[in-house]
Amino acid sequence: MLARKPLIGTVAANVLAHGTGAINVDGCRVGDEGGTRGSDYAKTGLFGVGGKCRIEQLGAGRWPANVILDEVAGAVLDEQTGAVPGQQGVVRGDEPSDATDGTITGRRGRVASAAPRGDSGGASRFFYCPKASRSEREAGLDHLPIRSGGELTDREDGSDGLKSPRAGAGRGGGRRNHHPTVKPVELMRYLIRLITPPGGLVLDPFAGSGTTGIAAKLEGFRFVGCEMEPEYVTLARARIEAA
Repeated sequence: MLARKPLIGTVAANVLAHGTGAINVDGCRVGDEGGTRGSDYAKTGLFGVGGKCRIEQLGAGRWPANVILDEVAGAVLDEQTGAVPGQQGVVRGDEPSDATDGTITGRRGRVASAAPRGDSGGASRFFYCPKASRSEREAGLDHLPIRSGGELTDREDGSDGLKSPRAGAGRGGGRRNHHPTVKPVELMRYLIRLITPPGGLVLDPFAGSGTTGIAAKLEGFRFVGCEMEPEYVTLARARIEAA
């Protein structure tokens, strides 16, 4: 969940005053197809004369999603929605608007003409669905001992309870990274890139096994992490150094 202090005036004014507050939309678009951007605002009126605004087709990916799913939630969403069609027809660019009276909402912008994409698939494709692999979790930890599934889940090795899916990750075998909620590196890179200003400092007060630190390093940002459990500090340091 993303939260921020109230802005000082506009986003631009807040960035000029404090260096923060902007969101890096173009650096975090989802996929490489679709996407629009408003441009060519008229110079008078709240939204210009009659609210006229040209909508530019980018072909650079969709706007960053307001909700980000993991692969489990994505599968559930796809099961609920089934196949969802994309743009199937030709967009001419002169389709009529339903807001043409020059009121506060003004005229809706026209989109540029576009051929049909003909894409389809589950609704999860409109969201960002990263996944942390076992190799990613364990990278840089070869020097550490492997902990068994029983040790990781506080259950007896070989028991029926350990075989249950509810026992969690690692139940079928041991692993070196025993943190219970390892985040995907790609997800943290995405979030850091979305909100961190150029040359910025990333602070993670709950560093866990260091995924945010890895992401900050890969994205070229400085990083400070705090973690109260010494065993997780060991994991975090090794994983960040390996990155």
